Amino acid sequence: MEKTTFQDAAQCEDVRLADLLSRLTLEEKCNLLTSHQAKVERLKLPENALCTEIARGKVSRDRAHPSTVFPQPLGMAAMFDPEMMEAIGEAAARETRIVSRQLARENGRSPYSGLVTLGPTVDMERHPLWGRMEECYGEDPYLCGEMAGAYTRGLRGKDPMHPTVIPGLKHFYANNNEKDRGSANARISPRLKREYYYEPFRRCLEGGGAMGVMTAYNAVNTVPMLSSLEVRNLVKGEWGGIFSMSDGGDFIGNVVEHGRYPDHAVSFAAALHAGADFMLDDPQVVRMAATEALRRGQITEQELDEAVGNILRLRMRLGELDDTPGEELDERLLMCEAHTALNRQAACKQMILLKNDGILPLKDTTETLAVIGPQIHAIRMDWYCGYSAYQVSIAQGLRERWQGKVLEDEGFDIVTLRHSRTGKYGTVDGETRLSMTAEKEDAEPFILEDWGYGSIRLRHERTGKYLRVTWEGELKAECEDTMEWFTSSAFFAHRTEAGIRLKTWDARHVAADREGRLLTLPYVPGEDMCDTFQVEVLSAGLARAKALSEAADQVLVCLGNDPMLNGRETQDRPGLALPEAQSRLLEEVARVNPDTILQLVSSYPYAIGRELPMCRAVLFSSHAGPELGHAVADTLTGDNNPAGRSPLTWYPEDDVFPDIMDYDIMHNHLTYLYWERNVLFPFGFGLSYTTFRYDHLQVARHEDGIHVDVDVTNTGEMDGDEVVQVYFRALHAPVTRPRRQLCAFSRRSIRRGETVHFAFRIDLKEFRRWHPIRETYVIDEGEYAVWVGPDSAQVEAEQILFLPGSEETVWDARSSFAATAYDEAWQVETQEDELRGKSVIRAMADDNRVLYRNLDLGKAAYLEVTLVNLGTPGELTVFAEGEEIGKTKVGPMCSPEDWQKIQVAIRPCGVTGSLELRLPKDALVASIRTVNEK
Repeated sequence: MEKTTFQDAAQCEDVRLADLLSRLTLEEKCNLLTSHQAKVERLKLPENALCTEIARGKVSRDRAHPSTVFPQPLGMAAMFDPEMMEAIGEAAARETRIVSRQLARENGRSPYSGLVTLGPTVDMERHPLWGRMEECYGEDPYLCGEMAGAYTRGLRGKDPMHPTVIPGLKHFYANNNEKDRGSANARISPRLKREYYYEPFRRCLEGGGAMGVMTAYNAVNTVPMLSSLEVRNLVKGEWGGIFSMSDGGDFIGNVVEHGRYPDHAVSFAAALHAGADFMLDDPQVVRMAATEALRRGQITEQELDEAVGNILRLRMRLGELDDTPGEELDERLLMCEAHTALNRQAACKQMILLKNDGILPLKDTTETLAVIGPQIHAIRMDWYCGYSAYQVSIAQGLRERWQGKVLEDEGFDIVTLRHSRTGKYGTVDGETRLSMTAEKEDAEPFILEDWGYGSIRLRHERTGKYLRVTWEGELKAECEDTMEWFTSSAFFAHRTEAGIRLKTWDARHVAADREGRLLTLPYVPGEDMCDTFQVEVLSAGLARAKALSEAADQVLVCLGNDPMLNGRETQDRPGLALPEAQSRLLEEVARVNPDTILQLVSSYPYAIGRELPMCRAVLFSSHAGPELGHAVADTLTGDNNPAGRSPLTWYPEDDVFPDIMDYDIMHNHLTYLYWERNVLFPFGFGLSYTTFRYDHLQVARHEDGIHVDVDVTNTGEMDGDEVVQVYFRALHAPVTRPRRQLCAFSRRSIRRGETVHFAFRIDLKEFRRWHPIRETYVIDEGEYAVWVGPDSAQVEAEQILFLPGSEETVWDARSSFAATAYDEAWQVETQEDELRGKSVIRAMADDNRVLYRNLDLGKAAYLEVTLVNLGTPGELTVFAEGEEIGKTKVGPMCSPEDWQKIQVAIRPCGVTGSLELRLPKDALVASIRTVNEK
């Protein structure tokens, strides 16, 4: 059969796409606008489920299709090793291709299904209570861009026209809150957008291997991200991306949650105009919306072709539309020996040593080691985690590696439950159903896992299965693991003097019926229908742990989180403290045996200021997957000299943070960039079993950028890796700049006594900032401190560098500028209209302030402000360099379209500096300029 033009790989890509689009009907095009691509039988286009998750390698939620499960992204970021990240990306991409072929044989879909990745996630971790920390690469945009960029290069492969998989970044952008994320609105200034929130996306698209984005659920400055023109103008325009998709169900959410549009057709038109190509929503809803938008004339077929063409371009580059498929990867590569070895190396490299008084590495004289705590036996999974064919727990890894005796205990209480009203005990019948019908001697023991903040799990001791609530409302001991979207095995325990009352993940009340069967009842506001249960302890975890600690030379206490509880997608963290039961376990063990080491295994840092003095050493690991046990054993014994660095600040307490919906990190001093108070451990922190000395720092400006050279000597007794980090600070900036900012890093192995030369070539653009009025990047002329060290707080060597800067950074205020081009603002919201391209600011409260820096006010006699006041009469007050220079009354206006040019008489001050406005509440401002005379 003669091949068609679109099937001919020798033809130009655009020619092939044009041919294929010309053959598709409008109906067929409307069927290709979601991630689930309908088949086109007559053109031999198979059904294709485009997307897959890729956070830690190929994510298959089917035990029959295991894959290599790498450490959580938070852990991978701690490696500070882009080369390792790229190798992980290559391995993950190969396994994704293999599993896609396997699944295709089973479900009849295209073998090219699942090759567009939903990730990596590069949202900035700017608030310590955000629930999804494990998915991302830290709080610094440079580190995130370098590490995620390397991962995407590995995923894509060397040839962008024939990628192994196609990486799509999550979630563009400012998706840093879980509460009300589908309707939330983040207020972000132009400078913070450019200097912080955009940065990891830009870096991964321009210099990494990313080829597109998934837009975030939230709105930014009132515009839902799916329909934000920033997708077309930035992602596809400035940064070269080729596709954009919605988050799951978010297209529908633009109408039903954001309420931004009257119907799905209008919403679809807005998304298409903004650059969206396909939706992760129900195909029927999207098809209906597209068809209706076409019928109304809200979109054209040419616009539809742009989106469908971008989707088909992805499938074409993957090789699906070629007449002869490419060579298949050998299935023996799946979880092969090389990938397993790479995974073990990654698990070791992400280990962070936070404290060590000399107890580590453990000495050969240690004969008995007690391994205690909730993390010793489980390899805990998060939502974006595949299934591994094997698991090496911490206890197992130590049993394999340790020559002496290993004593083990999770430290959980073993309990029975007694119904307070009937006095009957819980028992599990042959169908796994829990009933309160047994006498005391027949009661079934449960292991009570207390994860803090009221969250518990109950594990049936006899079968090892977790108790869960079924959709029918029964309680059954049948969960093999706890990874699930709806956390049916999680219960909230409200403790009273009479016992505990249990509620399910969806707030249903747990109670027994007349036959004693445990059921759940829907939540009714104001009513508490929970039954009370008395917890009778058969074996106290604390007592067992203390007994083991007394019998051991040293103790390893393994604490941390369950990734499905108290901080995950849809749920922000309730606090930074360790669960109370875990803190108490550590305290009691350390009281019995002072030679106690704390191993944290967690999706996020903790405020462990109280716990630090209890232990002689502290190690941190993310949930590192099946090689966690090997990595912990290798690190404790010194086979792995830890050199992981924290990609996040460890704060000392959890009651000092702004509301999680306040995205102004500059004003709120969040992240290490702006934080001014003490911390437990700074960004980039991590100790080693050896020591290093820095010598001969040289910092110089050259045509190709800034050259930083330094010699590092291993002055200790062990070989080890050092992570040299380069930071800078603008010393006399005309605007607020970070107190410190990472601009380069390198991880190198240095043998004992060896000196290694580190040479960095740093692009000048790392020193730039965004000029919101000129809408361009500038470098301020002046001095910059440049230093090197092992973390953001420790300066080993520093030099001062002079940069000439951009030609013009001062704005002549006689030229009108947009009110939205502010440097900083308080109680002010930017409101954008994506359909009309308008952008204004609105005063949200009486105590608002809007600050514009680096303006030349000259000899201005008036400030002309284009505004509309929708509130009560108020005053417009003008300040220059902190001094009031003018004020006028502003009356109410009837309509949002009643724009007026208000001229405020100001005292001529002839300054070049800051201009500050204070507005009546509910006033909207479009533009500002100075006038020398009326």
